[in-house]
Amino acid sequence: MNKIRLDNLVLKLGFAETRSKAKGLIMAGHVKVDGAIVDKAGTGVAIDSNVEILNGV
Repeated sequence: MNKIRLDNLVLKLGFAETRSKAKGLIMAGHVKVDGAIVDKAGTGVAIDSNVEILNGV
């Protein structure tokens, strides 16, 4: 299974314009991966993970 840093995946999926903004979303607790909130930008996740941005962002 291929893994990618969560901040890079959020950027690649178009949820943020820059990696820095992606990191901010993640660290603020606004990103769910496969149903669980992840707050560490460097977390390795599967490239096919289900990524959600929580409402209010």
